Amino acid sequence: MFKKLFSKEKNHIEKGSSYGVLRGDYHGEIFVFFKQEDHTLFFVTLPKMELREVDIAKFEIGLKEKILDFINIIPQDVYKVVEAHGKNLIAAK
Repeated sequence: MFKKLFSKEKNHIEKGSSYGVLRGDYHGEIFVFFKQEDHTLFFVTLPKMELREVDIAKFEIGLKEKILDFINIIPQDVYKVVEAHGKNLIAAK
C-alpha cells in the first residue's frame, strides 16, 4: 500500500496528493500535500485552507490505522493555488 503512495525516495509523497481525514480532530477535512522538510510533511486543508504540519511517522500511522485515506492527486492548476497559499501560511508564521 505505502509503495503506491510514496515515490522512489523513502518517505517522499507526491506533491498534490490528497487524503481524506476519516476521524479525529480534523475529521471531514482533506489534506493536500505540498512540502516536506526533514521529517515533517506540510499540508493545506480543504475546505478551510489551513496549514497542517504532520510528522512522517504519525502520517504513516494515520494511513495504517485508516484515519487518513488517499483520495487522488489534484489537478496541476489547483495544486498551484494550494502550494502558493501554503507557502504564504508558512511565511506568516
